[in-house]
Amino acid sequence: QFGGDSAAANALDDYEEGTWTPGIEKGDNANSTYDNRYGHYLKIGNLVWITFYWYEGSGSNSSGASGYWDVTGLPFSFLLINNGSYQSINVGYHYNSSNGGTQGAPHRLQCNDNGKLRMYGASNSAAWNSGAYELSGYGVLRTT
Repeated sequence: QFGGDSAAANALDDYEEGTWTPGIEKGDNANSTYDNRYGHYLKIGNLVWITFYWYEGSGSNSSGASGYWDVTGLPFSFLLINNGSYQSINVGYHYNSSNGGTQGAPHRLQCNDNGKLRMYGASNSAAWNSGAYELSGYGVLRTT
């Protein structure tokens, strides 16, 4: 409760800060190697501010895999809104050395499944055959 307000309806009912471990998949094939991966969140009520970073400097775990890139390991189940107004967060940085390096086109990570965020944008399904892959994201999502 804030500022002496004693009304129960105005009380903050949930506050949590923490870390999580992001994973990356390509067409449901998990990339098991990485150099760095970090995730942080701040949850207030049913809203979660989420950030993450994932980096592999010399891998090639998606060779031959087709499909979209997904972020896994999310700290909460997020609300699925299937009426055309899907929740999404911004891709902060996307680098795929197999596909021309820095991906300048805008990308988003969309909540299509409670356990994953799917990448959409110009290189959302581009292969990663060798070299570095780097992805970060940030934004606010609503929990179930």
